[in-house]
Amino acid sequence: MPAKKISIYLHDRVREALHLDTADSLTAAVNSSLARYAGIIERDCPTFREAEWSAIVDALNGCDLAATVGMQGDTVDLPCWIHAELHDAELGEKWGIDSTALENRLERLPYAQACAVVEIAIRFWRHPQLNDLSTRDLLAVCGARFAD
Repeated sequence: MPAKKISIYLHDRVREALHLDTADSLTAAVNSSLARYAGIIERDCPTFREAEWSAIVDALNGCDLAATVGMQGDTVDLPCWIHAELHDAELGEKWGIDSTALENRLERLPYAQACAVVEIAIRFWRHPQLNDLSTRDLLAVCGARFAD
């Protein structure tokens, strides 16, 4: 695929964390960092049942994940965001899952796996075929791994 020139604005924290101000080629530095991130998301994506993934993306619907996750850099507080939604919206009942067990599992995810969950939710809600594919097919296209 040919390269496409785009303009991006990098947060100061991102530039500093990736040492981009000292890079010989900003393009190469950003491309390699993003390629590594994509590999981490693919490699470390946790496995959930389809109903659990459905509850997760349902709970994160409307959250501005892209603007909030990762800027602090130390944690991804996934269970905090999901807790209220799973219980207040009764998503456990809606999706036929044990929402408490799912919360406990999410709480124990290592950082890379929590990032993968967030990334898949972002991809899911931004996907151009959101209303065209089944939930399972769309989750799969977004990189979700299934236990069922």
